[in-house]
Amino acid sequence: MNPEFVRYAPEYGEIPMKASVREVWLPFNVPLEGRVPWMYLDVRGRVSTAVGITLDDATHELGSPTATERATALAASRRLPWRRGMRGPYASDTDIDAAWDTVKRRTDLIRGGWRRFERLTDLRLTNGAIDRLVFERLDELETLIRGRLARHSNGAVIMPFTSFDSWPADAQLGMLSMCWTTGPSFDFPRFQEAAFTRDWLRCAAECRVYPEIGTAARRNERNQELFRNAFRAECDGSDPEQLLFALP
Repeated sequence: MNPEFVRYAPEYGEIPMKASVREVWLPFNVPLEGRVPWMYLDVRGRVSTAVGITLDDATHELGSPTATERATALAASRRLPWRRGMRGPYASDTDIDAAWDTVKRRTDLIRGGWRRFERLTDLRLTNGAIDRLVFERLDELETLIRGRLARHSNGAVIMPFTSFDSWPADAQLGMLSMCWTTGPSFDFPRFQEAAFTRDWLRCAAECRVYPEIGTAARRNERNQELFRNAFRAECDGSDPEQLLFALP
């Protein structure tokens, strides 16, 4: 039996992420990713769930995973508190493995979006489980970002995001939004150097993630707006705790 998550998002003030960023995280991302209680394939053919949470690290898009990739993905999927239906009993590991395999095979449904996968399996995450999963992943990303090492163009090893806690809220949201789709290990050297020197306009120019499939173009546009807002905030002396970005 899978237990419900016991660790939720930390209270405001316990981590450097601005409270305004945490408050807007779900309404910012749900229009881009959906809020999905079942497993589905994203535009790259990766098994996903919740709000763009990937349960699949296969290196070959739309292809069959290796045995190691499948085992890793199944282990990640089993850690989630899947139920048989929204109010049913917790799913067994066998149920979860079967659901993952069923979804992974249905690349023919990708063009129809995540709604096409609803009837493939009866495994579901509760609303509370989705929230816990999203914020747990968000906090993990922040920790990994702040500790990242990168090589500067001058050859020096730097920690480009170590001052993340002092960034304006818009820059924090833009950084985390990038990582939500690329993961924390993305390799954008020019962006990293710009972030290291708080050159927010250059960050805006270098933050686009490709290929722009699905809602990636909309996310890229939002991220560029966020870094331009960070430039405005520091030039104008605005409160760094508050977002200039306004949800549409």
